[in-house]
Amino acid sequence: MYVEHMFGDLAERIDHLETELVSLEQEVSRIRGRQVEILTQLDAHQVYLTDGDRGMEDWVAARLDVSRQTAHRLLTVTHATDRWHLQQLTAGRWGWTGPPF
Repeated sequence: MYVEHMFGDLAERIDHLETELVSLEQEVSRIRGRQVEILTQLDAHQVYLTDGDRGMEDWVAARLDVSRQTAHRLLTVTHATDRWHLQQLTAGRWGWTGPPF
C-alpha cells in the first residue's frame, strides 16, 4: 500500500511538472511571436546598417544574445509572406519545433 501511494504521488507530481513545462513553452512561443512583430518593424528600417552589422541576422544574434540559428529562425518568420506562422507562434500553439518554416 505504501508503494502504491508513493508512486501515485510521484505520477501526480510528474504530471504537474509536465503541465507546467508545456505552459512555460507556450509562454516562450508567445514572447518569440512578439519579438517577430517588433523585428518586422526594425528590419523594415534596416537597423543593422546603423550599427555596422553585416546583416539583420548578426544584429538579432548580438542584440538578443541568441544563437545565429535562433536569429535565423526569428527572421524566417519575420520574412514569411503569410502571417499564419506568426499567428501560431504568438498564440502559443507551437514553437520552433512546430511545423517547419
